[in-house]
Amino acid sequence: MNTQLTDLNPKTGSLNINVLDDLPLLTEVATENPHEKPQVEEALPRTFSREEMQQVLQKLEAHMETVFISKLNTQLEQLQRLAIDLAVSEFKAELPHLLRDALNDVNPEKAG
Repeated sequence: MNTQLTDLNPKTGSLNINVLDDLPLLTEVATENPHEKPQVEEALPRTFSREEMQQVLQKLEAHMETVFISKLNTQLEQLQRLAIDLAVSEFKAELPHLLRDALNDVNPEKAG
């Protein structure tokens, strides 16, 4: 768009910009075809029978159960890894003491 700066507006202190000269002229008028079906159809409200509602509820319940179990399994795996890491760390920290105690039990005369 090619805008032209004209002058400074003394009341507002802003620049007046003339952009109307750059706009294209409308030369064609669009007409609607009355025989053409609208492309977007409106969704009509629908009532469900008792059986359909029961089926939808069962599917929803099964889906929610699947999602819930999946999320719980993910969290359970993370907690199991954390527990294993903690147990290994504690075992590594205690291993020298356990080995020393085991050696003292085998050779009690060297312990003193």
